[in-house]
Amino acid sequence: MNLFGFRRPGLTVVKAWCSPFGPQGLAGELLALVDRLIAALPEAPLEGAIDDGERQPLSALRRALARLQPVELNSLQLVDAAGELALFVGADTGAPTLTPVLLFAVALPPTVARARDRVLSLLAAEGLHYGYARVVPPGFDPVAEAKVRRGAPALPAGQVGSSREGWLVPEADIRAGAVRGLFPANMLSAVALARLSGSGLKLQASLPAAGGVLWRVDAVERQELVRSNPDYKAFLHFGDG
Repeated sequence: MNLFGFRRPGLTVVKAWCSPFGPQGLAGELLALVDRLIAALPEAPLEGAIDDGERQPLSALRRALARLQPVELNSLQLVDAAGELALFVGADTGAPTLTPVLLFAVALPPTVARARDRVLSLLAAEGLHYGYARVVPPGFDPVAEAKVRRGAPALPAGQVGSSREGWLVPEADIRAGAVRGLFPANMLSAVALARLSGSGLKLQASLPAAGGVLWRVDAVERQELVRSNPDYKAFLHFGDG
């Protein structure tokens, strides 16, 4: 995987784990979903690569995606005019199943809350298991959400998203209700919502009663969550990057 994030002053990262296709997903379905995501971005990407291959113009990439069944995808990266990541789609190796679980990571400017919510809501309709959005500082890889070190070996795209080490609910299979923590914007399935409610966190009244609902945590609630959960601060990602 390429290393991204050196040139940007910071960004909003939207991440979501979804099962949008069945085990017999048809060629063309993946392209249709990618096109819907591209339409939700403030700026359309210009080129990209499939499975860590050579970058190619978006027109050529769309033709390749049109022939690809969802289960055949290892990773897809789309980049903007500056060569920075705009959209990543990768197979989640922590959820072995005939029905593929895909990790989506979308990089947005840090101030576009409307685009953030639009992307999360779009993915909520695509068999979403878990998702969130956060602002990360300069020098962070938007997929791995880790500080990028120049000269470090690239992480194979197929391994991204497969580890839940350090998560609040660290299930290897995201469908079992894995939850990393709380973020400014959260989207949880019914299973993840139940696991979060039983995690020991003292939660706010604004917590959704049902799964699949966008939960924005406002500034007042963030302060109260931090104050009332001193032993869980490592799982409250409200401004630490």
